[in-house]
Amino acid sequence: MVVMGIEEGDEEQDKIEVRKVIDALVEEVKVEVEILGRIGKKGEKSRPIRIKLNDLVDKRREMFRAKNLRNVVGMERIYVVPDLTKVQQEEGRKLREEGIDHSTYVNG
Repeated sequence: MVVMGIEEGDEEQDKIEVRKVIDALVEEVKVEVEILGRIGKKGEKSRPIRIKLNDLVDKRREMFRAKNLRNVVGMERIYVVPDLTKVQQEEGRKLREEGIDHSTYVNG
């Protein structure tokens, strides 16, 4: 999974912020998360953070609830999306251009 919208910080700050996001989405259980690192080169914009959830049930729960972040104070501009390959991203882009809901085709 990829978390976007978290301000650039050091690794420890990233862990804290990702934990806040994960806990905001799933409050009822402690979800184990591994931070794989920032994606891309450091620049002016904050880079996305790639994370890994070992439990498929937790991952599905997080993805299903990700849209709810816009209703959490302080997390309105944070997004959680599947970690897709370049090919999957391109296929999704083409399907969106054709007006097809690609979310049923992507197994993220």
